[in-house]
Amino acid sequence: MIPNTKYWVTRPEKTRKDGIRPSSYIPTIGHITSVFDVYRTAGIHSITNRPDSWSVTDIESVSALGRVIDGPIASKDDIAKAESAIRAALLYDFAEVFVPSLKIDYGNGFISYERLDKDIRNQASFEGFSCVPCRDQLLAAEFLTVKDGQILTSSNEDTKLIGKSIEDSNFCLNYVREITADISVSLALDYKATSHFSDRLFTNADRSASGFIDSMYDRIELSWDKKLASIPKLSFNATLPPLISIVLFRANQRSDIPNVLRELREEMEVVRNQLNDINQVLESGSSEADIASFVQKYSESFDAIVPEAFLTNAQRNKRKIIEIFNFIRPIRSIYSLVADPLNIDREKLFEVVSQIEKVVSTDSRIIARSVAAEKMSDLLRVESLHNCIKTHFNESELKLFK
Repeated sequence: MIPNTKYWVTRPEKTRKDGIRPSSYIPTIGHITSVFDVYRTAGIHSITNRPDSWSVTDIESVSALGRVIDGPIASKDDIAKAESAIRAALLYDFAEVFVPSLKIDYGNGFISYERLDKDIRNQASFEGFSCVPCRDQLLAAEFLTVKDGQILTSSNEDTKLIGKSIEDSNFCLNYVREITADISVSLALDYKATSHFSDRLFTNADRSASGFIDSMYDRIELSWDKKLASIPKLSFNATLPPLISIVLFRANQRSDIPNVLRELREEMEVVRNQLNDINQVLESGSSEADIASFVQKYSESFDAIVPEAFLTNAQRNKRKIIEIFNFIRPIRSIYSLVADPLNIDREKLFEVVSQIEKVVSTDSRIIARSVAAEKMSDLLRVESLHNCIKTHFNESELKLFK
């Protein structure tokens, strides 16, 4: 269900000399689109139909996803950026894309929003991200008057746009990105949404609203990176983030990615539902001791996801034999409780990875504590990433992995 957001507006739109206030055209491409007039909005009044989990991302992330689908990727950074988009699309109930824009009065009775993503988002970008209920949110930084393509006036007295051509899309995009960076971060926090930004101007955003959703992914990523780092390198660096590894492994060709994402999102409904339920426990008002015990149980399960995914069939069969003789033995605790139950200490996690692998190799009950963990470990059982990368990327793209 699409959230309905109302804002506190402090500055009214201007009225024409004939007393008519022109309506504004909202250009919609690919996704449902709404607007946020940055220049005249003071804050959020209310939100109805709020989803259980909500993510926001930026045009750099979804544009990179489009290049991964349609090719070619511009740099290896596109892989990490596309992972941000996939993360926003698969792990949350609803997603929103913040789109830099300008509101323009052309002086002929026509007022429209100028999207600044048209030159960098391809059709594949929209198709790939449409796997999730989503919306494009146009962030209108300034209200301009334009004549013959030239910018004459602005609602911002300190603007740098006067005299510029509205067709200078690169300048306009970079300018609007800079002046909407702070509002993008604060708007995500006001939504209580988790931000997955790739734009360097937004990357300091606080993602704490996601609770266990972010915690699970971060634990997977840390353990995944450590595991891949132990694999000898061949002709190129055969490493990919976890979610895009699943997607590329399942796709016969890159054009299949939108369909793969839709299938994955449906499969991961159980993951999203359980993570939302766990988050509700954190907000339930239970005692700190109860919450800490609860969090330890699931954190250990999440830390077991990657070791479980990398078990061979022979190791799984051996574990079954071991479990027959040890079925009444208490489950071994991997680590003690921490002060911050959702804190992930990178060094601490690296220290316990080998211990986790030993426990998982002899006992399946830790991963079985969580439906979400079991599902994610099953999805991450991908075959050779080296072959996967070599299959999907052309020679010029493969050079970017060196």
